[in-house]
Amino acid sequence: MVTSVAARRSLLLLGAVFGLSGAVLAQIPPRIKQCLPYPTFLEGVRQDLGAAAPVPIRVRVMPEVVEVRGATKLPLSAQDEVVEGLKRRVYFADSDWKAEMESHIRGAWQDQGYFRAKVAMEANELGLVDATLRIKVTALIEEGAQYRLKEMRFRAEGDRESVFPVDILRRQFRMEDFDVFDVSKVREGLENLQRLYSARGYIDSSAGPDVTIDQEQRLIILTLGLYEGTQFSLGTVEVLGVREPWKSQIKARLRAAGTGGLAGTSKILKDFAAVLPADASAADLAVSRDLQKGLVHLTLDVRSCLDPATR
Repeated sequence: MVTSVAARRSLLLLGAVFGLSGAVLAQIPPRIKQCLPYPTFLEGVRQDLGAAAPVPIRVRVMPEVVEVRGATKLPLSAQDEVVEGLKRRVYFADSDWKAEMESHIRGAWQDQGYFRAKVAMEANELGLVDATLRIKVTALIEEGAQYRLKEMRFRAEGDRESVFPVDILRRQFRMEDFDVFDVSKVREGLENLQRLYSARGYIDSSAGPDVTIDQEQRLIILTLGLYEGTQFSLGTVEVLGVREPWKSQIKARLRAAGTGGLAGTSKILKDFAAVLPADASAADLAVSRDLQKGLVHLTLDVRSCLDPATR
């Protein structure tokens, strides 16, 4: 009989030859795997081959001192908010933290209409203590002109008529014509559009913004290209890992929300937080599409262990 180590080596070799991943060799949900009294087969392979490595400590980057320079019309109170917001965020040394910081700073100006604002950022190290890299950030701002919204246009894919009338689409954005062009309100409006379409069954809809700038008048035309996709109806709803009567209550909430509930899953989970695992999230909701029947099936799986009473 082949030893377990030899068998595991053979399996790993086959996986490498045929491109089999860990998901194929050991399809066990993380919530269930953590309850097993023994490692999974694939984990056994890794352990036997010495593939397991200690998890490296992630070094955090903390902007301890932040200076904003450059001629700007942004109020000092708003600049202070930018600085405090930068200090509250979490950045890691193994990520593109400098680009993230620049984006955060630039966004504050873009939310005030300075759509073409530029940021040149310099970071100087102050010291590394307890896996935290302290830095001084100097941001040079070139804010440019302040722009206003001239008008907003909607264009459905293939130039066909959109599912919703233009006035309903327009109401999803809290920015009127000739208001200061606020990028944060554009993002908010795009999220509102997603909820609007999902409630009607268009769960794969998306909107791509495009801007046309009138430099002389300092006006922006915002055009939204709409991909509406297939309309789905709600099919089956399953909840795994929750006991009665809460299981039936959660199913009823998901069913009542319909396809529009996909955007509100976090709210439902929050309402039932007392009976759900502490780490339950919208990521636990699996969505299965039946294109032939035009149905979408939902499965909320928060099982932690193989407990027959919660299946």
